[in-house]
Amino acid sequence: MKTKNQMTAEKFANIMLRKMEEMKAEKWEAPWFVNHSKMNFYPHNISGRKYESGNSFFLLLCSLWSNYQTPIFLTFNQCRKMKITVTKGEESFPVYYRNFVAYHRKTSEKLKIEDYNELPEEQQKEYRVTAFINCYNVFNLDQTDFSVKQPEKFAEWVEKYNAKEKDVVVQNFFRCTELDTLVEENSWVCDIFLLSPNKAYFNMQDDIIVCPPKSRFPNQHLFYSTLLHEMAHSTGTPERLNRVMGKAFGDNDYANEEVVAELTAAFTGFHLGVFVEPI
Repeated sequence: MKTKNQMTAEKFANIMLRKMEEMKAEKWEAPWFVNHSKMNFYPHNISGRKYESGNSFFLLLCSLWSNYQTPIFLTFNQCRKMKITVTKGEESFPVYYRNFVAYHRKTSEKLKIEDYNELPEEQQKEYRVTAFINCYNVFNLDQTDFSVKQPEKFAEWVEKYNAKEKDVVVQNFFRCTELDTLVEENSWVCDIFLLSPNKAYFNMQDDIIVCPPKSRFPNQHLFYSTLLHEMAHSTGTPERLNRVMGKAFGDNDYANEEVVAELTAAFTGFHLGVFVEPI
């Protein structure tokens, strides 16, 4: 019998396979996220807490697939407390979170991490701390009768998270002020050089990003998506997030790092209004 963690991992894998099949059918020319009528569409719980890492990516992807009107999710228990009903036949989405627990090295006594943190430093040495993953399920507001029970609040949120059609502009000549300012002020975690050679890369040894200038890209969204991809790579160094980057082109760790950079660029690009095409 599969564990809850295994079922969650399988669900995420199936979502990624579906998205890759979609892009394959379109000859890899469509961006990861195509709906930019959504404004500030960052998935979060109805309590206001934003989802992090893979949770936010997959919830956003599923929201756009289903054309949900808001990025707001809630658990079944929250629905029950708010007297909201989940629509019959609607399928929940899994989310995961990392938690910690402490065990006494001699007695194996279990201690909540909050209680462990309150112990004096010397006493903490008597325990070992273990991380574990927990999973639970959430529903989007559109999967419930929230819009019927609280129509005014729902209408307010729909307006907040959706742009008017005239505000959505996609064009080859494109400017992303946030990234342009970051490059001009050299304010990223490493130096970024815009050089003429048609090659973009992150050099870990010198801790620099090299990217062709915007003028070399026929569609300037591609300049920003390429830059975001290399910026994602630059976060994986030992002094930063310390990811395993891979030792040779094409090995498993190298491939994994490419996926990390690609999904990071896609998710960040969506929120900056940049159309990120898959590499």
